[in-house]
Amino acid sequence: MQNGTNESSGVALLLVDIQHDFISGSLAVPDAERILPVVKNLIESYPFDMIIASQDFHPKEHISFASSHPDGPGTFKEHKVPHPAKTGEKVDQMMWPDHCIQGTKGAEFHPIVEDAINAKRKQGIPVHIIQKGTDKHVDGYSAFADNQYLGFTQLSKILHSHKCKNKAGGPIETIVVVGLATDYCVLSSAIDARKFHFRTIIVGDAVRGVAKETTESAIKEMQGWGIEYVQTTEDLHALLVPK
Repeated sequence: MQNGTNESSGVALLLVDIQHDFISGSLAVPDAERILPVVKNLIESYPFDMIIASQDFHPKEHISFASSHPDGPGTFKEHKVPHPAKTGEKVDQMMWPDHCIQGTKGAEFHPIVEDAINAKRKQGIPVHIIQKGTDKHVDGYSAFADNQYLGFTQLSKILHSHKCKNKAGGPIETIVVVGLATDYCVLSSAIDARKFHFRTIIVGDAVRGVAKETTESAIKEMQGWGIEYVQTTEDLHALLVPK
């Protein structure tokens, strides 16, 4: 595990899907509300060079909704759905309850997090909102791309093109990932961050997963990609601040 960061490079915070539906709504992640004070403290206490908040933002009748497949297996089961680009081919898709529908409260950020990032924006810290899952025909767990890598968000471009004002114009090289859910959107976003050659760190106290077994598997998979895992914000500070 690498200690400290390059003094001429920056650190970004990626907040994954900290939205009402994943906290207390139709697809609530167990104990999700417990990450809120941790995330708030992290936003306020560490001098991130950029903050990104991903937002699950589905149209009605999205392909991931069990309600869009009346002959399907129901929620929380995989179902074969049409490949979005290859006629006649099908891909596995987890069936979810309707969630994070555009224009609904469930799609909105939790106010504790929203207020914290708005305060940073007022201080001049760059804040970017990345909407995902907006294509009706393909799901998108990652903040970087849809699940089939047919479409990409602006996140990689935003990160790679940023020049940190307080780091002599140096680039962002490290991404700290927190949010929901560890075994789906956090997992996919963190792996994609590594694919785009960023040092990537997960804070255990600031993530929660859908199920214990899949969460443990996700952590192992992320570590296999070279993603670093720390438990607390104090551990993160100790890891990032040069001694």
